[in-house]
Amino acid sequence: MFCTNCGKEIPEGSTYCAECGVQINSKISAVVTETELVKEGFNIKAPHNMISLVGAIFSVLALFLPFRKVSILGTTISVSIMQGQQEDVIGGILLMAVIGLAVWLMYKEKPIGYLITSLVVTGVGLLLVIAENSSLKEQLGNYSLLVSHGWGFYLMIIGPILMVLAGVVLLKKA
Repeated sequence: MFCTNCGKEIPEGSTYCAECGVQINSKISAVVTETELVKEGFNIKAPHNMISLVGAIFSVLALFLPFRKVSILGTTISVSIMQGQQEDVIGGILLMAVIGLAVWLMYKEKPIGYLITSLVVTGVGLLLVIAENSSLKEQLGNYSLLVSHGWGFYLMIIGPILMVLAGVVLLKKA
């Protein structure tokens, strides 16, 4: 049984909730079963939901934060994916749409759909990373050694991985 006031589990036969002190009597029950508690809706505090949202936020931020930095003679130039070529911007918009779909599927607790869209996010993210690397090598040749990774690059790798991990946890939970 669970307290309807605070949601904590309470032992059978209790007259008060040990957590919040609400009195439990037979006429006005402050107790719900576990299935009723789950039916109340999306729980943002569930670990897989938190991990998923952090991964989604990281993935979106990765599009706008510096992806590559070039330092030449003390001058640093940073470029994000959304400042790149038209293909990069289209890929970024596609990625944001798929991330939105993944978050919606997580909210609706559709584990298979969420896991599939998380894998798509990972694939699109990796394609963006590979495309940026090959484009960079073509444009700069031997000078590509002057280029370093920005926060966007690392978040583009970490974010989708977190989303896939959350999908695996959600799938095991279901």
